[in-house]
Amino acid sequence: MKDKSRALVERLVSSLGMENFAELARWLGVDPSVINRAIRTGKVPESWIYKVAYQTGRRLEWVETGKGVELHGNEPPGGELADTGHAKKLVSVLKDFNEEELETLQNLAELLIGSERPVRRNIFAQLKTMQETVKVCSRRR
Repeated sequence: MKDKSRALVERLVSSLGMENFAELARWLGVDPSVINRAIRTGKVPESWIYKVAYQTGRRLEWVETGKGVELHGNEPPGGELADTGHAKKLVSVLKDFNEEELETLQNLAELLIGSERPVRRNIFAQLKTMQETVKVCSRRR
């Protein structure tokens, strides 16, 4: 348990480009003893995992386990939008949205269209992290 927790905390540190646990503690706003206690007890707070995944664009599964694809956007290519049926599914889902939700999606689309590639990648990484968080939380119910 202690080895898994240490490996997890080390992934948090390296994901943030930090050198040690003290830097991670400062970033999280906790005393360094809290980091050591989390490793010792094998109870690393999920909020740390979510925060690092969200801030760095890493996949929750990778941050938590070190397995799978590390970064969002590094998945194998999925083909063109029309070829995958995503466009039809998206249109069918939109009919259930209210006016405010549609406006928010339109604003997001306009933001994505007008943004540089790195900004788009960051936005999508954050959206994917939120999606994974919802999936993880639903499985735990």
